[in-house]
Amino acid sequence: MATKTIPVNSKKIPAFVVSNGKKGKKRKSWVFPFQFEFVTPTGQQAIHALKRKKGEYNSATVADRLKQLQNPKNTKWHNTVAKWKEDIANGHKSRPSRKLRVKFDYVKVKDIVIDDDIQRDMDPDWVATIGNPAEFEEEFMSTIYCMYDTKTKKYISINAQHTLVLETAFAANDLWDDLENYEGDPMELEVPVTYFPSSSRSKCRKGFQIFNGRQKPIEPYVKHKMLVLAYRVDDDRKDKEAKKAHVIQTINEEEGFEPVSKDNKAHKKYSWAITCVDEMMKHYDRPERWRFVLRTHKRYWPNLQLDTAEVDLYGFIYDYFTELKYDVYSDEFNEGFLDPCMAIIWKFFTTPGDFKLDSTGVQKRFYSTKTGLPEDKCDTDNNGSVVYLMKLYKHFGGKHELPLYVNNLDDPQHGDLLKFVDKERSNLIEAMKEYGNS
Repeated sequence: MATKTIPVNSKKIPAFVVSNGKKGKKRKSWVFPFQFEFVTPTGQQAIHALKRKKGEYNSATVADRLKQLQNPKNTKWHNTVAKWKEDIANGHKSRPSRKLRVKFDYVKVKDIVIDDDIQRDMDPDWVATIGNPAEFEEEFMSTIYCMYDTKTKKYISINAQHTLVLETAFAANDLWDDLENYEGDPMELEVPVTYFPSSSRSKCRKGFQIFNGRQKPIEPYVKHKMLVLAYRVDDDRKDKEAKKAHVIQTINEEEGFEPVSKDNKAHKKYSWAITCVDEMMKHYDRPERWRFVLRTHKRYWPNLQLDTAEVDLYGFIYDYFTELKYDVYSDEFNEGFLDPCMAIIWKFFTTPGDFKLDSTGVQKRFYSTKTGLPEDKCDTDNNGSVVYLMKLYKHFGGKHELPLYVNNLDDPQHGDLLKFVDKERSNLIEAMKEYGNS
């Protein structure tokens, strides 16, 4: 196989590969003007923390956790203890009293007051959602959290009013199986209540904020982990989401990746670590799309961590070209489309993340010109980056069949998206002039 070069704008670039065709005849094959430079993977091996078997639990005692907390490295904890002791010694604080810890009792519904100034208005639809027979599980009904008003002798509800109303409504509709000491009046129903004694409504308001506003949110990784372990370790075959999580996690492991918590400082620095877990979980119903995302990342950027920008970029490529019935793992697809596209990103933008940033700017300039709105008021398209990349690929002479989406972001009055490329990207502007085919 020989390479022939021809002048283009007074410069020589590889334009055609001349090779033997059928019956010994010579044929010309087009060559993309830019080549992707593949790198050698570092060979980091993923640590698969969720690759567990049925009944394989990780447990710790309170003593274990106390020892962990007391580690000298936990300076924030030790500073907290020191501050307590200092404030007590200086008379600024009293020692905390365990007598003020919440108490537990069964309380009649008629003795509970829901203060609308403390809790939100009741949402009947949320009561119905909690009571949905397809998902309802008695074990997860909350206890009712109250302040016992020592003056009025009533329990002021602070949290879980929807659960309280649901429990009472089940009784009113004769749905409970094992009501004891119940004679038909829902107001006489006894419900589990945790409470603290006081007469200060301000404490109730503070309690509502703590329970509903200051709780540490559950990060996506923890949700995914719980689902995977429910399927693998607990052998739960009823939860459909657990099965989907297991399938996605299996793909991660097969492809050499592992999702990690945002708090996992030891692992989240590695190229195999998946930190965009929320985006991963959105593929529970599209597992093969996720596999393509991982394989494409691994082929071109093995020593970088998967960027959220890549998920949509590769995901839309998978959607569009599988719809056109292409084998997206074939050499023909890689060499004819993916390799040139990644060469564009590598040569002019360095990384997929930087390409996404540039794409956002190009789209905003396009829409600002089209609508007259300031750029910061303009939104971008979900598939805007892949449309931008395909336009560049086509402009530089790419020959692979493209989906019709490549014609998006083109306005008859103001021109095509490529007209709005950042003028400061001089190397890209020059290459577009030199090799342009659109």
